[in-house]
Amino acid sequence: MAAKIAVVDMMSILEVMFGSSGVAATLNAEKAKLQPLVDMITGMETRLQKLDQNSPEFKGEMPAYQAKMEELKKGQNEFAAFQGRMVGDLYKQATAAAKTVGTAGGYTMVVTSRPVDAPFNVPNVEVAVQEILRRSVMFTGESTDITAAVMKELKIEAPKPAVAVPAVPAGPAGPGAGAGPGVNPAAPSGPEPKK
Repeated sequence: MAAKIAVVDMMSILEVMFGSSGVAATLNAEKAKLQPLVDMITGMETRLQKLDQNSPEFKGEMPAYQAKMEELKKGQNEFAAFQGRMVGDLYKQATAAAKTVGTAGGYTMVVTSRPVDAPFNVPNVEVAVQEILRRSVMFTGESTDITAAVMKELKIEAPKPAVAVPAVPAGPAGPGAGAGPGVNPAAPSGPEPKK
């Protein structure tokens, strides 16, 4: 039996799913759990900035401040893991839809690949290489791209313009701490989804 191969732009699909209002609301609710801690650290920083760094008061408050900064870093890492799990769950939904569409279309294989002519998001060489690697299929006929059908199966459509992925709140800067331990986990990124 001859292979019949379809391609699907999974990154575009994940960008749309990740940018949906339901996912954004869930992420914002989870991220909001860190806000009281961020506010507490900001208040501590305000107090510490008014103190002489050599004073006993400053030295006495620094361990508590550093402990809160560690707590924030842990919370941000937990949020990043939560965000990663959400992407994994969305990927499972998208692959199930691709399997449904591919099977219905008589395809023996569905390969994820961004179209070669899709715009590049290239702020640096690393991202340019990622964009190239996302285009694993260099040539295909239009009839083999099932991205639109998979989006229809998922009951989603590409936004105009693409929706940005929510970022993790950055940690505040503190006395003697430099920049805070903000974590900005990787999430689906790239050019606007196909229309």
